[in-house]
Amino acid sequence: MKVGTMGPEGTFSDAAAKMFLKGKQGAVRYFSSVPLVFEALGKGKIDAAVAPVENSLEGTVGTTVDSLFRHHFMIMDELVIDVHESLAVLPGAGKITRIISHPQPLAQCEAFLRKRFPAAELIPAASTVAAMMQVVGSNDKNAAVVGPEGAAKKLGLKVLARNIEDEEYNKTRFLVIGRKDDPRAKKAKTSIIIYNTADRPGLLYALLGEFAGRGINLTKIESRPSKKRLGEYIFIIDFEGSRRDRKVQAVLAGLKKLASVKLLGSYPKRY
Repeated sequence: MKVGTMGPEGTFSDAAAKMFLKGKQGAVRYFSSVPLVFEALGKGKIDAAVAPVENSLEGTVGTTVDSLFRHHFMIMDELVIDVHESLAVLPGAGKITRIISHPQPLAQCEAFLRKRFPAAELIPAASTVAAMMQVVGSNDKNAAVVGPEGAAKKLGLKVLARNIEDEEYNKTRFLVIGRKDDPRAKKAKTSIIIYNTADRPGLLYALLGEFAGRGINLTKIESRPSKKRLGEYIFIIDFEGSRRDRKVQAVLAGLKKLASVKLLGSYPKRY
């Protein structure tokens, strides 16, 4: 099995992909962005994709949700991993004027970084490890990077501080995405996207009433811009139960009377 994720090797996405592959025959292929991972899946270059969808500190990863909406794939599984960020520099580094990393880790560690390096520029990169490789490749003695300690050491960087995230509880949820879901999971969760909603009073109340009336627990609900026009949104909803359950089938039928529904799949509930 070929599994694609956001690389290079050593990222948290890489750790999640390898967690999924544990006990299976397969290999990880790396891409520079989440949309490129989905594109590779669509072209058959990989059999499954592993992409971050939610962080406990910074919330939803928009590019993953947008890619799920744009493509016709299904969620096979979910993974949750602990995330601990470290600050690393080149040996012999001077005054730190730039801190480079993926936007999510920069946001997760912003209070620490602003307190320790108030004048430093925070610079986004494609991934944490890409930021490390950039610093190593350019021999930038005035730059620091935020990312996994193991990857930093592997690239020859010196770790200045560990566990620098602003909140102790820092977890990221990843989705395993393919062409089939897993509706037979004993303890299942289902994800959907609701779109083409008419802008009228009480719509959200009516949508949520379909779940409440059947006693189905929501684990997440969020809105995102539809990217079609200003003020138009889609709703991403995760809820307990499998699409094979009669109650879930009734909910989906009810929702389709109110708006368009895209089923993202049923899969094992991991948290």
